[in-house]
Amino acid sequence: MALQRVGEPLLYVWAEADAFTQDAVTLGVPTTLSGAFFQQPVSNLTIHSTSPNVTTGQYAAGNIEFWPCNYSSSNGLGVPGASDALYDFGDSASNGDYGSMQLHNTAEGETLFAFNHWGSASTTYYTACLGIGSNPNASATSSGGQLDWTFTDNAGQYATRVLQVFVKRADAPAPRDPPVPLSAYTGYDGTHVSVTFSAALRADSVTASAFTLDHGVSVTDAMLGKDLKTVTLATTPQPADTALTLTVAGLRDIQTGVAAAPAAVTVDPLPAEIAADAGALASGYRVVYTLDIPVYSDFGQYIQNPYLFNAAASGTPFTRVAYYLALGQRPLASPARQFAWASMDTFTPFLSKIGIPNGAAQAVFAQFVTNLTVKSNKSGVTNGDFDTGNIEFWPSNYNGANDRSVPGASGSAYDFGDGGYGTGIGHGSFQV
Repeated sequence: MALQRVGEPLLYVWAEADAFTQDAVTLGVPTTLSGAFFQQPVSNLTIHSTSPNVTTGQYAAGNIEFWPCNYSSSNGLGVPGASDALYDFGDSASNGDYGSMQLHNTAEGETLFAFNHWGSASTTYYTACLGIGSNPNASATSSGGQLDWTFTDNAGQYATRVLQVFVKRADAPAPRDPPVPLSAYTGYDGTHVSVTFSAALRADSVTASAFTLDHGVSVTDAMLGKDLKTVTLATTPQPADTALTLTVAGLRDIQTGVAAAPAAVTVDPLPAEIAADAGALASGYRVVYTLDIPVYSDFGQYIQNPYLFNAAASGTPFTRVAYYLALGQRPLASPARQFAWASMDTFTPFLSKIGIPNGAAQAVFAQFVTNLTVKSNKSGVTNGDFDTGNIEFWPSNYNGANDRSVPGASGSAYDFGDGGYGTGIGHGSFQV
């Protein structure tokens, strides 16, 4: 990290330690999206700095506090010499979005660098906290600027603000466990199976010959998903109400190329998380679409298949439609994952029109649905059975006008009764 105020010398700190992860994505700012959360010691710490508040040299250990959430001054890991009353080199993460990226010299009880208060779960933007070395003007209480620069909100004081992250290539590849199948489930059409693996796969190893099913079912094609961990298998027709076993052999890890030993997994009728969350309500249902929702929409106007799994190639009629949405929360949030299950009588005979209503689907549904069943762990959602519900599926822009006179809906606010929709391509709505 390098910091410089106008008219003052440049201050920098260089700190290196043994690798604490082999996932380079998690080495940067520990955002929720990156999945980074590190509260642990690091070993073989080397420090160089021009700051008078940093002790340079080599040390056996340091510690890092990288997380996207709030934290308290409590010394959660029992770091030697850290305070329970002040924010320093031994704190405790908690639910929220404040954000911490701190590296400490444990032996000297010093913060080497800190980048705090960079998180936000709303449209409010915060002034970040930056510091090299421990804060020499720290508050003597847990309010005000702290030893680890928490609550200083001082980024605007520096004309130069630079944080860089480096890695040193290892002499040999780090040991990695080869990818193994974690779970598998069948699709509604009875000719597709989705398989999820423990690690990213090398694309050229994903072939139909690497997968074998029992009960006379053959795998005719294998397609690797965008997440590189999910494979969709095309199969010959699967027998109804028969549990299949999938055997996998020869798949390779994307980084090391190490081949996985043969492994088997049961093909379930539903993904495990849906069976667990929806329980008996999901009995008899099969997956038609699975969407790995992107941060930025990549559906385009007429993208035919934006799905991670697509089993819509079936002429079998259906009487009910269900939707399941799961959202991971920030670390230490409760619940850790939020979900909602909503099932209803069918409102169209076409499987192609029950998914994302983009231009390719040519689906516009602004109507009531009947026999709605709801289950969710999200506060504010009422669970139970209801005579009717309401869907707003369209690819276009829309407004707050209650065109259909939905009872209780506003005529101006965007809610459960909107208007101004059509078949054109625009903002898009997929709401139950």
